[in-house]
Amino acid sequence: MENKLLGSKLFLYVTEFFAGVSVMAVELGASRLMAPYFSSSQIVWTVIIGVIMIAMAIGNLWGGKLADKTNSPDKLYGRILIAAIWIALIPFVGRWLIAGVSLLLAMFVTKNFLVWAALAACLVIFAFPCVLLGTVTPSFVIILAIALLFADIRHNPVVDAAFKGMRPAVVALIVVPVISLAREMHWAMFAVIAASALAVWYLGWSPIYILIAAAAIGIAWTLFIAKKAGK
Repeated sequence: MENKLLGSKLFLYVTEFFAGVSVMAVELGASRLMAPYFSSSQIVWTVIIGVIMIAMAIGNLWGGKLADKTNSPDKLYGRILIAAIWIALIPFVGRWLIAGVSLLLAMFVTKNFLVWAALAACLVIFAFPCVLLGTVTPSFVIILAIALLFADIRHNPVVDAAFKGMRPAVVALIVVPVISLAREMHWAMFAVIAASALAVWYLGWSPIYILIAAAAIGIAWTLFIAKKAGK
């Protein structure tokens, strides 16, 4: 069974693709499940996206370490099976978990209760399956497909000329959204950008760690702004 799966790369690629689709479905489902209790405000969406991003990043790190130890697909599909069972149970037990988490926090939290309850409920319900799905790397399929295609045509002079012509357009497509986002950023966010760039370029830190730290800072900043506005 193992040799057949390893020999059938298409089967593994399809698995990785649908794992990525499942994460998107979990994110959309999380918003629908939590909206009746915590609303669908920007803060709640920030909590959902931040939790799932951090969970995926942790899953990527864990999955990379597991892949270094063994190339057996058995454990990979075991993790996917556990995540599938967990996600399948969410529509049935999700509301009870939200109620339990909310009652528990009500004993300790007095300010910004809805924000903290949404964060705690999202962590309890959605973080674990997203970590498991994060061990499957959907982006690998796209990267590998591009790499295989480029390896066959990279010496073609027409393709080489096309890539050279595309470079200015690619730069423009990147720069324009960056400028648009920069106009709406708080000055403190520029400090985060500068620190992230220095950490990657000069300190050699992994971008995964930077993403985890940036997501955590974003959640903390949003909660701080909400608390400040509440006063």
